[in-house]
Amino acid sequence: MVSKLDLMRKQIKPESPSLWQLFIWEMKDDGEIEDHQDNLRSFLAKTAGEIMTSPAVTVDEQDDIETVGRLIFDRRIKRVFVTRNGYLSGVISRSAFVKLLIQAP
Repeated sequence: MVSKLDLMRKQIKPESPSLWQLFIWEMKDDGEIEDHQDNLRSFLAKTAGEIMTSPAVTVDEQDDIETVGRLIFDRRIKRVFVTRNGYLSGVISRSAFVKLLIQAP
């Protein structure tokens, strides 16, 4: 799945890290270097397969709604794909999930 963020990363050139940033990244493991690598990979991408975020976050149709909410919250994503027998059957967006929470008694 190619997301809006994937397309934005493609358009925004990643800045080259300074020598100081490389030193700091080496000293601590907080994911910053992975972010830079993701930005560079997206910038150099020529196909949908190279730019897309993978793997897509999915739930089965039989999973409870709490599982969906937890995925949206923990992974800070906007959509969760719903599958039936391994095939895409729908999408639950963050906004649809919030509407469900508001309507719940």
